[in-house]
Amino acid sequence: MKNLSIEPLKGYGDLPFGMTLDDVIKQLGEPSLQEELESLDDDGSRTIVFEYEEYKLSIYLEGVTNTVIASFSAENPDSTLFGARIFDMNRKEIVELMKKNGYKNFEEDEDDCIIYEDLMLDFYFDEDQLIDVLWGVIIDSQGNII
Repeated sequence: MKNLSIEPLKGYGDLPFGMTLDDVIKQLGEPSLQEELESLDDDGSRTIVFEYEEYKLSIYLEGVTNTVIASFSAENPDSTLFGARIFDMNRKEIVELMKKNGYKNFEEDEDDCIIYEDLMLDFYFDEDQLIDVLWGVIIDSQGNII
């Protein structure tokens, strides 16, 4: 995996939201760890987590009949957002990067998270050091992006 570009509402590099479970395996190989989470919905929807340790990436796949990428969690220090290496940036610099790219509205969850709800994009910090980025889309039970 060479393209480590975080693309809110689109995907991660060459992995778009809505990509099927089988296509993820074809592109990245078998995950280091695979886990199916217990469903909280009665519609039979399932969530499968693929962890790729070598890429410092977790992929969350959801759906009933068609299990597709719904969200990512990246800890890879080479990840970029709007062309910037965000793991080299502190909290203030990330907020400035987002403002520069037209995203001014965010919420702060105490001291450890900045949330851009309209982008479904969360930045997690340990003190002022970025440690994880989580972003996604909403997937219906058939695996379609809503």
